[in-house]
Amino acid sequence: MQSKAPSLWALLFHLCQTTDKTPDNKKHAQIISIVSNICFAKHPRLCNLLPAVMALLLQSSGAKRHVYSITNNLGWTESYQSTLRSVKGLKEKAHQRIKDRVKEGPCGIVYDNCDLSLGVSEQSDTKQSQLISITSALLIPTVGNPEGGLKQSHFNIDVPLELGDIFNESPGDPSIREKITVAIVWDALRKTFPGILERKLKNATERIKNSLEWPTIEPLQILPAHLRKPVPLMPIQLSENTTVNNIAIIDNILIEQLGMKEEEFNDHPAILIGSDNKTLNRMWSAKRTAVDNTSEYEYAKLKHVLPIPGLFHAQMHTLEAITKAHWGVLPKEGKLSQASLRYSSGRLGRRYIAPGKVRYADSRTFIIDCVQSRIVAELLNHMNLHYYADNDEIQSRLNGYRKPV
Repeated sequence: MQSKAPSLWALLFHLCQTTDKTPDNKKHAQIISIVSNICFAKHPRLCNLLPAVMALLLQSSGAKRHVYSITNNLGWTESYQSTLRSVKGLKEKAHQRIKDRVKEGPCGIVYDNCDLSLGVSEQSDTKQSQLISITSALLIPTVGNPEGGLKQSHFNIDVPLELGDIFNESPGDPSIREKITVAIVWDALRKTFPGILERKLKNATERIKNSLEWPTIEPLQILPAHLRKPVPLMPIQLSENTTVNNIAIIDNILIEQLGMKEEEFNDHPAILIGSDNKTLNRMWSAKRTAVDNTSEYEYAKLKHVLPIPGLFHAQMHTLEAITKAHWGVLPKEGKLSQASLRYSSGRLGRRYIAPGKVRYADSRTFIIDCVQSRIVAELLNHMNLHYYADNDEIQSRLNGYRKPV
């Protein structure tokens, strides 16, 4: 380059000089970088993947328009208008993917709020921190739906629901409920007396061993692998903190994103919509408000909306209800009831668990341990043994129950 373009070389050589004492050999790397950018910008590009990705990154970061003019001239990103066309194309492609997924198989909807906090170092009248609340949603696959989809008539509270309506039960085997009960009791005993019970089962048949394990429960309908993954819906620029906004969110999902028509709801479909408990209450309020709607379409009455609690939230509130109901009152005189969870928390070293400050993982483990402890206590009581009985005493008592061969 120095021989072919001496003037350009001299210009770049002096531009890369930080100070008068900068060594000449320290400028070559900077010169090569600048020349590479110039060649990249002038050379006709056959692939725009990297500039397109960088442009989308700037777009998602909220970059100003003049930033694109600088980076596009250097060949780093696409132009501002090309970036907008790329965003529009991705949006249309995602929209079409959502519509195609609804046609492929049964699915439900779950959504929750997503809060974005934008803070500033020094707040003023013109520059303040912001809390932006939007809603994100997912299409989740559902199994066991009847042909033609769920209808509102399927949800009749007078019809009892059995485990066999949800899970397959192998013919000739005990029921799923009996298998689960046996597995719960056996799991508690195995954790309490690992050495003794393992020796007892050493010569047992495979049928006996399998009967003590957790049953394999298969859904009534197995979806293909490509339909088991949830599909994210496009973000909704609304907060779910009000009943009106929840109605608007449902409209956005069903009408705008899924492309359904209002007249299609005259066939009384049932659409499962899951969320946390706060949103659940908002949706029930919306259904009560829409009962008196006089629209010609059934859609406006929201009878198709079936709010269901999210599994995690349902478990979390169930644990909290169990803790509050069975915690027990500290007596002014006498001993604490040994049947209370307050007593068990002290005996099991779980003093950080208490009503009002329930942590899901800790409470779940604590309650399961309490249930298994009760099972072991019932067994020891049945064997007329004290709780401090050692393994030898338990082994001797178990040998007494052995049937003669």
